[in-house]
Amino acid sequence: MRTNSLKSFLIGFFTTISIFLVYVNNTFLILGVFIYILILFFMKQNKEAIENIIYGIIGVISGILLSEIYYFGIWGTEAFKNLFEIIKSFNSNANYTIVVENTKITYSFYLFTYIKRVIKFISSNLFFYSLPIFSLTIASLYNIKNFFKIKKREYFFCLSMIIALFIQTLVSEDFINRKSIVLLPFIIFICIEYLILYQKKEVNLSLYNVGEIFFIIFCIVVQKIYLPFSGYAGFNTNDKVIMIFYILFPTLIFLLSLSMRWSYRLLISMFLVFSLGNLFFIHRYYFRNIYFYDKKMMQSLNKYGNRIILGEYINGYTLYNNVKTLPITREETKKLMDTGDYYYYFDYSDVQSWLDFEFGRRRLKLVVEYPRSTFNQYGNSNMGIYRVWKEPETIWYFRKQK
Repeated sequence: MRTNSLKSFLIGFFTTISIFLVYVNNTFLILGVFIYILILFFMKQNKEAIENIIYGIIGVISGILLSEIYYFGIWGTEAFKNLFEIIKSFNSNANYTIVVENTKITYSFYLFTYIKRVIKFISSNLFFYSLPIFSLTIASLYNIKNFFKIKKREYFFCLSMIIALFIQTLVSEDFINRKSIVLLPFIIFICIEYLILYQKKEVNLSLYNVGEIFFIIFCIVVQKIYLPFSGYAGFNTNDKVIMIFYILFPTLIFLLSLSMRWSYRLLISMFLVFSLGNLFFIHRYYFRNIYFYDKKMMQSLNKYGNRIILGEYINGYTLYNNVKTLPITREETKKLMDTGDYYYYFDYSDVQSWLDFEFGRRRLKLVVEYPRSTFNQYGNSNMGIYRVWKEPETIWYFRKQK
């Protein structure tokens, strides 16, 4: 009982500080804990569920107190106030949440949006580059009754976190292409637990399960065809063609194996082919991508010395230089621009129209562009330094100030 109480306390504590002191969109962890407690009640583990609730709440309160002390002592503000401000700012961006001004919008709009987000979830980097563990995770779902029977609480805790992030993605898609990596510890645990139980013959691998194989094939098709053309991965033309053949031939063999009852060895061989193919793309687009860590860009920012550069993205580009940043809201950024004491702003290089809308027309002008070989969800990921002008009245003002 004491061990379970300590676990519940630590889960509540670290879940809270991961939201306030790490990243606000880790709120899916709370939903995951809630789903897990419901599963405990469903398994008739009422005593343990209530114990988790009590000690978990104590952990949450402790995490809130620590966060409030930190925010007040370091930033002179409140943790919850900062949380609500971030959520408000986040929800105002239609790229993340479903925001519709037209009241006559049809339900098909929402359906299409949700379908896109489901595709983005299963096509995220975690699943795209880790086909073996993705397949094992899917396979484990076909033994979920056995997990209920033997009461594998750890399995359902990890599964709850995956479900929670999936639900959060449907509501608010926060670049799930990259964020899904937070699920890696949970998925690895599921795979290890599944393989251990398989060795003990407590669960089945069920390679001939038609539903499982078709679902995995469907996910692979979505991954290998949708993602390269979505603007996320930055695949070149030759690799897009390779991707299509890479999925078509193994898929046909999988389908033939279902009707002809081919051996397990062939299925395992095809599984290894997929895995080796993924290793090829990992090497090509991560290890050989010289711009992946943006080191050269950060080094080039050294020419600005220890000046303060405004903008939200600059916080991630300070490793190899001495530039200073300010963790402030956009409203506060606007006020600082009005003082005339700040001269530089850092953002994507192709967002001039958005910056004009956000900060005022001709307030910012792109002066330096830093090319990158990776892509964001809009296609271009080049970054840039913008010059901040106090109150320019005409476009000719820029030419006089060069």
